[in-house]
Order: sequence, then structure tokens, then C-alpha cells
Amino acid sequence: MRHNEGSLGKARKLEVFDLLTCKARGFCSINPADKEQEVNENGEPIIRLTLLMRRGARSFKNATAVIDIFAKECARVEGCILKVAQSEDLSFCDQVRVMSNTDIVASPHGAQLTNMLFLERNSSVMEFFPKGWLELAGLGQYAHHWMADQSGMRH
Repeated sequence: MRHNEGSLGKARKLEVFDLLTCKARGFCSINPADKEQEVNENGEPIIRLTLLMRRGARSFKNATAVIDIFAKECARVEGCILKVAQSEDLSFCDQVRVMSNTDIVASPHGAQLTNMLFLERNSSVMEFFPKGWLELAGLGQYAHHWMADQSGMRH
């Protein structure tokens, strides 16, 4: 019986996730059917990787080097398309739009990762932490992992 209660609880959480995502997309006039193409000209699946940058204490010290590394790695994968976005420069609807067209988001730890709410289920989240932060973070280091897990994503 407990197993069923757990499964039901997970299903309800996914329903809430779907409802919130749907409401945000509706508010921003984003139709999932209008999603960017799913395969390239060779018929290979498109993998939309978004590098969500930020300013401040948890930003990358050399953002250009980080972007270059992601660009080189993405270029090695057939169908990978890299988008770089500065979270502070995006309106709410721009954030919803960017994340709605993302399969994998990579970002330093921070509030901008709550935008994963607008990803599709089965998306992936890659979170980076500043050096030494994990030792001091306590439970805070798990917040986005838990959110991804409860939303049907890989972290």
C-alpha cells in the first residue's frame, strides 16, 4: 500500500509541474507545438543545450572559456545546438521561451535554476557549484536536485 501511495504522490507532483508549466506557457503565448525542429537535415535528433549564465558571486570567472568549452563539446555531438543566455537579461516570458526550447540546461548554482520548471519532463539539468561551496552548503546543495527529481528530470 505504501508503494502505491508513493507512486500516486509522484503522479500528483508531476500533474502540478505540468499545470504550472502549461499556465506559464499560456501566459506567454508559447505553444509547445511550435517548438523548434526536432531533427536536423540528416535526420539526427536535435539536442538543444542551453548554458544559463549569471553575474555575481557564483558566476564563472572566465565565462568566455566556459562558453568555448561547451561550444567545442557540443560541436562534437551530431545535432547539438548551443544557446547561451544571461538569465538576468531575460524577461519572464523570455525565460519560459528559452527553457521551453531546451533539452539540457547547464548553469552555476543559483535561483536561475528554478527556470527548470519550464523544461520538458525527461530534460537534463547540469548544475555547477563554486569551489569550496559544497562543504558549506548544507541542504541547499540539494534544492535543484530535488526539484529536478520531482519534475521528472535528470540532474
